[in-house]
Amino acid sequence: MVDLPNEILCQILNDVGHWECLRMEAVNRQWQSVVQKIVCEAHSVKTSIKDVTRFKCYFHAAGGRRTSLKKLIIGMENLPFFSTFIDEDSENSVSSYSEDGDNGQEEEEEEEEEEEEEEEEEEEEEEEEEEEEEEDEEDEEEEGEEGEEEGILNEETIAARFAAFQSDHIRFFEELRPLWDELATWGDALNVTNIIIILRGVPMYPFLGPAFRNATIAQQYLSGNTWLDSPCVDQFPSLPSVKQFSTCLWPDSGGPDLWVQIVTCKLARTLPALEILETELCCDFERTWHHARKYFRKALAREISHLPSSLRTFALLLEFEGVLNHEVAPPDLQIGGKDFFSTSLHHLSINLTTLAVYANSLSLSLFWGATSPPSSSSPITWPNLRILDIRTGFELADGRYWMRPASTYPVQHLRPSDMPEEMPVDNYADVDYWWRLTGGSPVKLFRVRPEPKLFDELAITIARAAIHMPGLEFMNFEFVAFHGERSYSDTHDYSGWGFYFRASNKARRASTYFVSSCSWISQPAIDNTVIERPRTEWVFQAPYGEVQWQEPDEAQELWRSKFVEVDLDLVTGSGRGPLERRRAGALLSL
Repeated sequence: MVDLPNEILCQILNDVGHWECLRMEAVNRQWQSVVQKIVCEAHSVKTSIKDVTRFKCYFHAAGGRRTSLKKLIIGMENLPFFSTFIDEDSENSVSSYSEDGDNGQEEEEEEEEEEEEEEEEEEEEEEEEEEEEEEDEEDEEEEGEEGEEEGILNEETIAARFAAFQSDHIRFFEELRPLWDELATWGDALNVTNIIIILRGVPMYPFLGPAFRNATIAQQYLSGNTWLDSPCVDQFPSLPSVKQFSTCLWPDSGGPDLWVQIVTCKLARTLPALEILETELCCDFERTWHHARKYFRKALAREISHLPSSLRTFALLLEFEGVLNHEVAPPDLQIGGKDFFSTSLHHLSINLTTLAVYANSLSLSLFWGATSPPSSSSPITWPNLRILDIRTGFELADGRYWMRPASTYPVQHLRPSDMPEEMPVDNYADVDYWWRLTGGSPVKLFRVRPEPKLFDELAITIARAAIHMPGLEFMNFEFVAFHGERSYSDTHDYSGWGFYFRASNKARRASTYFVSSCSWISQPAIDNTVIERPRTEWVFQAPYGEVQWQEPDEAQELWRSKFVEVDLDLVTGSGRGPLERRRAGALLSL
């Protein structure tokens, strides 16, 4: 074949990629096979019947196309379909949605058009009704949580909402099944190594309804192990060629919370050779539904524990929003005193080399308990782990804070300059009530100093876990908060609070997950100085005199047992002024 200059080949590929009507016969015969191979390496498809049929026809038209396909991008614009919000007091609308949940896209569009016309005709009436509802809701707010729940705990309405949610959950797998079936028929021609699913959705909790804010209702419907099961999943064929699988949301999506991660992990079971699993741009910050949220966390933990043993990289992004009023206690997300979510993470694949987690409300269960280390006969959970990148908030899973108040509390609160003291919420009394009840407003950020007992346990647990990771190169356990401020200079780059470990200079900037796709997430805040030997660093955005905590001797001895020489540092500072580094109690220059 005649070699082509890059600019000519790129122009050909550009034309072929942007003109569906362009036939391969229009390309020079000598270049057709190469052009087709490159063009077919990546392909996008939606899950509608029409698009799936077109996908089958395209790849069956020429056998070379199937062997060339390496990356498949699946768009699901109508799923999750939790955006069909329904009147809280209308049982009929809920039942109707539950029965009609499987209608096609055309019928849904027609219904949306009819709804828009009705909204225009009845706009004035709706405004009057909203004013009356706001007055009623203000009265309900004074009555408290019990008074609010009296009007929403209608068992038939709750059951209908829950059935509608389960229907759409099952429909997600039913829409994907034809694509999995088609790929499985390719046999030896199947070379797809990367599958990406892109979803458009909104939070699921409002769809389930405010009744699921109630602990009893949440437990009744969500506490079992089968409420998210689908017989369709068990019928999915295996795709042994896939090495990388990821899900993400359209940027304009509100984020359907933990549901995306749950279905992602369910699908991962069908990929026996999976090595990289990533979830991007998803979230877990619906604080007012924390009773439902903890059961979704348990469901996610159950799926994580069943991930393929071939997994080498797991990147889990759950965008969260910490408590903004530190006078309010965080929610307890444990069930029966256990943090199933954190525990599931340290039961991951024994082959895991990279674990990157961005999630709030974690616990020491992520590692091993400080009082119950693994015995010499017990298996090492992460023997091959090289990179451990953990970003979490100030809240623990058991409803406590990692940090204690600053010495200036209660005289002074911290608040970022771009954040109003009263956070805006929807103009509904019940929303404002729950927002304040769960610490969303007013903004009172004053926790900056470590809780000594908690950090003693954390330091010992991290050190004990590290000595059971023989290949560890980089670790961070960073606390992300609204009032964390970043300091810049030629020699350092730190922000907020956290623990960092580097085995060598090669480990600098070791973790790159989440950063490329999420501009609001920075690299781990480690400094840029050259290190001569392994180094651990505890960083606190508080003056040294206020921190009043030192790494326990037990933790330091564990690190020294892992390395002959290791630097154990403490870095402190207000965030705006200069930082101070101390080693063995001595002040060092940065």
